[in-house]
Amino acid sequence: MNTELEKQMQAVGMTELQLNAVMGSLMGDAAFAKSGKTTKAVRWNHGEKQLPYVEHKYRILSEFATKPPSSKPNAGYGNTWAVLTLKSLGVFHSLYMMTHPDGAERKTVTREFLENITHPIALAWWYMDDGSRRQGYNTGNIATNGFSREENELLRDWLLAAWGVSSTVREVKHSSTGNTGYNLYLDHAGFIRLMQLITPYAPECMRYKTDLILMKCAYCGKEIPAARSQCCSPACMLKWRKQTRHEYYMEHWDHAAQQSRDWRRNHRELINRRARERYAQLGEEWRRKRNESARRYRAANPQVYKAIKRAYLERHKNDPDFILRKKIDCAKYYAKVKQDPEKYANRLALARRRRHRPEVKTAELLYQREYRKRLAENPEKKAAALERDRGYYLKYMADPVKHAKLNAQAKKQYQRRMARIKADPEAYEEYKRKARETYYRKKANETPEQKEAARLKRAAKYAADLEKNRAISRENSRKRRASMTQEQIDEYNRMRREKRLRSAESSVLTK
Repeated sequence: MNTELEKQMQAVGMTELQLNAVMGSLMGDAAFAKSGKTTKAVRWNHGEKQLPYVEHKYRILSEFATKPPSSKPNAGYGNTWAVLTLKSLGVFHSLYMMTHPDGAERKTVTREFLENITHPIALAWWYMDDGSRRQGYNTGNIATNGFSREENELLRDWLLAAWGVSSTVREVKHSSTGNTGYNLYLDHAGFIRLMQLITPYAPECMRYKTDLILMKCAYCGKEIPAARSQCCSPACMLKWRKQTRHEYYMEHWDHAAQQSRDWRRNHRELINRRARERYAQLGEEWRRKRNESARRYRAANPQVYKAIKRAYLERHKNDPDFILRKKIDCAKYYAKVKQDPEKYANRLALARRRRHRPEVKTAELLYQREYRKRLAENPEKKAAALERDRGYYLKYMADPVKHAKLNAQAKKQYQRRMARIKADPEAYEEYKRKARETYYRKKANETPEQKEAARLKRAAKYAADLEKNRAISRENSRKRRASMTQEQIDEYNRMRREKRLRSAESSVLTK
């Protein structure tokens, strides 16, 4: 602080707090009055609603006031002013000389004036005079419209360097006069810092400007000044983001999983290419260790591995792309297995042994029943399945070897099935009953056209069988005659002639 200023303070008994309060208010609503050669008076004019604030100023500066706060008519906004005037003192004249360099008429903020401010009460009175807070936010403004841009920049730099309060200079337009000026905008960090400095010196009536809006930390629940950030620290923010992200994913798990499946389905080639590139970058030793670790895990956790596999298959059982991809992979695998005859034979033997296990048979029967039920419910699928089976049968019919093999397999399956049914008398009786019901139901539902077609089919079958039997009989006779001697042939012919004669005699007697 200026040495001359300190001497003048000591001469009138003014404390550092009182002088700083006046200096802060001189940047706000205070003005110099009663001009003298070596003394100046200081005066405040506040609106009538701020009378408690003026009384607070009077309590601090009462020994230098000319009289208690008084009211006087106001020709502008409001009915009356709340007025406080301080005595004309030399210390105020020194302040005047700092704020009016070279006899300037307008009050100016100078570096010399700011360097003599040493107490935060100056910031408190300045902000309470001209400051305002944005409603609902911990940000604010200080109305420095009366100062030039250079002075505002000087105030901004001084606030940051001397008090650690960050701010920015903003150009504003007065709503009523239309004049352009400059304000100091206090961002969240600058506003919080300023409130920490000035709150101890703010009276109750001005708490609406200085009390911070509080909120609870989204993670730990600690009360903090409200801001765009939801947490009190970067550590809490990181934990809260992880928690909310996890909760969001759990809430929208099905949607996210479907999106992931869709992306993988649409980018299958890209995924496979990246996987191949990544696998190719791995060393041989690393791949060997990885495969060995996977084998150990499957051996140690067979049930877990099978459960994971079953769950995966269950999730994708209705996915046509997955089914097609699985068929292609199986075809590639079996084509590779068939290249090694020994391995192929082992695989077939293993499959046969597996099919004979009771639980596998039961599962296959259940699957067949469900499959037939699904086909019965969907005529289009049933028609497609019949067409597929017909094509499969025709393909085998074109190859005699495969046709014979298919007939042999069907005959064996039928024999095994009938043996299984006949082993249980009750099941056999039930089978015959159902067969009879099916036959008579089919006969009862036949139309005349179907009956005629069935008759013609039976007649054609009878004629074909008769011709077949005659051909067989002729062939057998030919083979038998070829193996007979001449005496046997003569005897055979004699017996035939006798038979024809007996037949002719019996026909004559009958007539």
